[in-house]
Amino acid sequence: MLTRKKQYNYLIKRWLLIRRHLMAYSASGDQDALHRIRVEIKKVRAFLQFAGSPGGGKKGPSQPRALKKMFRRAGKIRDAGIHLQLMQQYHITDAAFCVGETQEIEQRSVAFREDVTYFDKSLRHTFRKLLGTLRPVRKRDVRRWLSRKVGAIAGMVASPGTDQLHPARKEVKSLVYFLGMLPGQLSRRSKINVPYLDQLQDAIGKWHDLDITVSLVTSRKPGGSKVVSRLEKARDRAGAAVIAMGAGFEKRVFANAHS
Repeated sequence: MLTRKKQYNYLIKRWLLIRRHLMAYSASGDQDALHRIRVEIKKVRAFLQFAGSPGGGKKGPSQPRALKKMFRRAGKIRDAGIHLQLMQQYHITDAAFCVGETQEIEQRSVAFREDVTYFDKSLRHTFRKLLGTLRPVRKRDVRRWLSRKVGAIAGMVASPGTDQLHPARKEVKSLVYFLGMLPGQLSRRSKINVPYLDQLQDAIGKWHDLDITVSLVTSRKPGGSKVVSRLEKARDRAGAAVIAMGAGFEKRVFANAHS
């Protein structure tokens, strides 16, 4: 059984880590601290996704507005930072664009850090409310939820084209986060091949980085059409590699069941 105590401890840890990284970002403006805030919120969202499903509880809590707001605002800052990283990674020069994204980071960072006290207070209220909703969950309900989750992801990675790849990555990461909450015995009995999931989401991430970069340069074309063409070819190769990796998803994700 996934006990109430196990869920309680998991959420308390998330709360403390979000708060720690929030204070670190407030003090330094370090982008890594901001990234860690978002990762911890994603873990909470993965838990709430399970808690709100049939079998996950009498009535699962919805995602709190305070977490949504913090996640969205942190995401705006992260997106601008990622854009700059991608431009550097793929050796694309566009001074005006880089200045604009740098200013975006600075302005949004100042506003975010000014609201840290508000965020901290909201976190306390949010998690206290969440902790009051917890219910123990039977093992069979956990296994059923995992089976449905894997089936849903399989449908996404099997769809033709690449339009479902980024949503599929979000679901894969959500699944991995949830598995990290399960007691060792229950996690082992799920027989889910976590290394394969990690490899798949990493491959999708590389494709997505290229897709974002193509979008960034298509409208501005720094370096001319040859740069766009080169990036499009690299993106298409990465997408084909992901689709090949996703073939037979359900069989591969449960490969541990046959070991």
